[in-house]
Amino acid sequence: MTPPPVSSTSAELARLFEAASVDGYLYARDLGSGSEIGHRADDLVVLASVFKLAVLLELYRQAATGTVDLEERITIPATRRTPGPTGISMMRHEVSMSWRDLAQMMIAVSDNTATDVVMERVGLESINALLARIGLSETLLVGDCKAVLAEYVAGCGVPIEKLRAGTPIELDPEVMQRNRALLPTLTSRGTPRQIARLLEVIWSGDLLSKALGDDIRTILMSQVWPHRLRSGFAGDVRVAGKTGSLGNVRNEAGIVVYPDGATYAVAVFTRARHYLPHAPEADAAIGTAALMAVDTLRAAAKTA
Repeated sequence: MTPPPVSSTSAELARLFEAASVDGYLYARDLGSGSEIGHRADDLVVLASVFKLAVLLELYRQAATGTVDLEERITIPATRRTPGPTGISMMRHEVSMSWRDLAQMMIAVSDNTATDVVMERVGLESINALLARIGLSETLLVGDCKAVLAEYVAGCGVPIEKLRAGTPIELDPEVMQRNRALLPTLTSRGTPRQIARLLEVIWSGDLLSKALGDDIRTILMSQVWPHRLRSGFAGDVRVAGKTGSLGNVRNEAGIVVYPDGATYAVAVFTRARHYLPHAPEADAAIGTAALMAVDTLRAAAKTA
């Protein structure tokens, strides 16, 4: 029997998101007791780079079946680049590394080229089939990073040269509201509840051998960005997460592990009300909302 939701802090979360000028969506689950808390937890959301969690799991599932050798090295020529601000996407010369290390780059620094090379190997259809098999009926990937970014750029209504110039610009909100890459019914999508479930499957390692399960958790712990989910928790709390950013979308989903061993899957998705390249208020709200939800679950566990 599924435990009932913890008495809602939805009103408090709504006020927090409103103060940050974002629409917010959250789901958190105590992986020990099954207690949960949500705010718009079943709404469809734009995943942005959070979708890379599904790519990671399918790569490791194929490694578990022997379809992929994670130690195999591949060479990525300088001509094979997906636009992006980190990792191989920024490199000018040929790169050679293993499938395992490409996965590390994909998660640790959200490398778009590494992601697309891995997706070519495992296949978009295989990723979506895995999501369906583990019961994530509302979660779907529509393409790789290159495809989603091309859709986004096409929908911005400004020349690509202006977007690449590096000068912050406020994009026209009326135009951006029609941008297909920012519409959850048309782009890679899911719900906070289902993305938390995906994290739970990854963290449990149930689809993998013990060695592969240990390694996939190591990779998930390697993300370098501390400004969203990580910002909400004290230094002795471990946070393993994956961010996602596109247009006015700022997300992070992750596993939160306390020193006492209590473990939580948390997924927070936001949409800012402007289209500037940075949204520190949204970043901060993600960490604060995650802490609020986990604190509520921990308080409930103490009184149970």
